[in-house]
Amino acid sequence: MSLHSDVTQWLQAHWDPNMDLLAWRSLVADSGWGAPSWPSDYYGKDMNPQDAAIVEQAFADFGAVGAAQSGVRMLAAVTLLAHGNHEQKQKYLRGILTGADQWCQLFSEPGSGSDLAGATTRADLQGDEWIVNGQRSGTPVPIMPSTDCCWRAPIGMPPNTKA
Repeated sequence: MSLHSDVTQWLQAHWDPNMDLLAWRSLVADSGWGAPSWPSDYYGKDMNPQDAAIVEQAFADFGAVGAAQSGVRMLAAVTLLAHGNHEQKQKYLRGILTGADQWCQLFSEPGSGSDLAGATTRADLQGDEWIVNGQRSGTPVPIMPSTDCCWRAPIGMPPNTKA
């Protein structure tokens, strides 16, 4: 049986166009089909990019909605996959795939927008603490009350330095 057929068979058994979107995306995330190139420990199937593209095509051919894989949430996901610890990956990756969690970049500045190259905010080491100086504009996506994480990358901060 081909990979495309495997995915189609799974979709035939599980897809319900009347299902609540969050419930459907939760099922997709838990199955590993939502991000098949991700590690199996973190809602994926350890697939190479070519096979992941076949999975995506099978969803499109079937007419089923896939995981929430667009915008800034995917920047957060790839950062977590590359640099997050096990607890962070377990806590945040599923919500990214289901769309239950909203993410934003938080580096817009007056005069430079979201152009990180034009950012003037800086972090200065004072003793054993980093002091962040700068100004931020509002973000176009409202921060949800349940948000408890903020990713920041002050310019000039050495890797693995406690902020």
